[in-house]
Amino acid sequence: MLLPKKFERLKYLIGEENVESLADKCVLVIGLGGVGGYSVESLVRSGIGHLIIVDGDVVELPSPG
Repeated sequence: MLLPKKFERLKYLIGEENVESLADKCVLVIGLGGVGGYSVESLVRSGIGHLIIVDGDVVELPSPG
């Protein structure tokens, strides 16, 4: 498997086989509050292949007044 350039250094830390294993994994994160947001960032940086993110909040633009 050809690794994206952004994960080249990771293969020296944990090995190419483990990087490929991470790329095949799927993780479900429920809630993007304090811990969830940092967890998702860490998972993305570690090379997890698929993320399912569930959060019940609704994003709204602030009123201009």
